[in-house]
Amino acid sequence: MFDASELEVKKFWIFQSNPETYSNIFESCKDKNKKEVWPIPRYAKEVKKGHYCFVWICGERAGIYSIGEVITDVFPNDPESEEYKANMEYMAENFDYSCYKNLATVRYTYPLPNYISRSDLSRLIPGHQIIKTRVGTVFDINEEDKKEILGLIEK
Repeated sequence: MFDASELEVKKFWIFQSNPETYSNIFESCKDKNKKEVWPIPRYAKEVKKGHYCFVWICGERAGIYSIGEVITDVFPNDPESEEYKANMEYMAENFDYSCYKNLATVRYTYPLPNYISRSDLSRLIPGHQIIKTRVGTVFDINEEDKKEILGLIEK
């Protein structure tokens, strides 16, 4: 049973993945405790170790599929950096990281038994950027919208 109370005090983001550029995302984010490196093209100074993310997959079956914990601070996409070397084993095999400057590692902590669809979210948080523009990888989310989503997951 999912208990949202422990997560209500955490900072959340929405991390979006496109199954056309990373075909294994549906399987990966459902693998509880799997660690995976994510590109962080925006908010690189704000995303921190200990934050959480709703894992949004775009496309035909768009929605939130999992909750993940950011387990590293953002680190440079530089094979010579210590952080990069320490996280290499968590890089997705079939994803091209080369065009991204910053990365962070996420552990999928709460795979959802049933995903939250775009239509469910558009009723819940109709003004959010993930609903309106759908373009991007990292989206900020305010406390009110976070609590709405956590409440829906808890039901």
